[in-house]
Amino acid sequence: MLTLCIIMSNFSVFTQIIMEHEYVSGAVNKNNLNRIELYLSGSKYQMIDVTNYIIYLYNLDHTIFKTLSVPTQEPGQIWDIYYVSEKLFDTDSSDIEYLLSIKAPEHCIKIYDEYGSLLLKVDSASLGGYDFYVGYNPIFNTASGPKMILSSNLNGWGRVYSLPGTLEGELVSIEELNSVNEFRLSDPYPNPAIEYTRIDYKLPPEVIEGEIVFYNTQGQEINRFKVNGTSDHIKISTIDIPAGIYFYTLQTNIGRPTGSKLIKIK
Repeated sequence: MLTLCIIMSNFSVFTQIIMEHEYVSGAVNKNNLNRIELYLSGSKYQMIDVTNYIIYLYNLDHTIFKTLSVPTQEPGQIWDIYYVSEKLFDTDSSDIEYLLSIKAPEHCIKIYDEYGSLLLKVDSASLGGYDFYVGYNPIFNTASGPKMILSSNLNGWGRVYSLPGTLEGELVSIEELNSVNEFRLSDPYPNPAIEYTRIDYKLPPEVIEGEIVFYNTQGQEINRFKVNGTSDHIKISTIDIPAGIYFYTLQTNIGRPTGSKLIKIK
């Protein structure tokens, strides 16, 4: 009986859920603690300090692995980091590269290495390969190596880029672009708009409702519209909106907002 009690006691200890470590600023609406998978170095925890332009990478024992300084962008920009990789954007596997997507006030794609060297800059560009029902697949393998699709709503083009490295194993972005449960927010159409515009969206299953929030070019909020999972789009009257350029984001209680641009003409 004593032996049985000891065994059951030990079993109880090993089945407890234990908090390992607390990241003080790791909430999804702050620096967004999440996991990435590096091809050579393995699983890491990642946080992005948007205010101070820093990417923090932590080992699984919560010690710091690398601190990457993101080159400072222009004030007022909305940006995010995607595709942190050791082998994708160049052939040097000894360092880390990442893709920076600027979403407002003007779209732009930049790829940096961990030392801040700019490997690629494409103005008026966003991540492409978008299907509303499937999601994004901007970077993918082909028989002739990894490719990247970028698109420009401003200029109307879609481009395919060959990448010099290797897309192998699991490559994770902050927003899990290939996940069927991700946020999806379309560009408005018609755009430019005169009397109305339509915006398609999708909320993850765990999100009941959110808001599409509009800002002017000075970053001032001008309006917000409630959305929920019972619909996949919203039609907005633009008759009373002055002509100009506006930006909007999808905001919920989880995840990072995504955004796009609306042009209103008379």
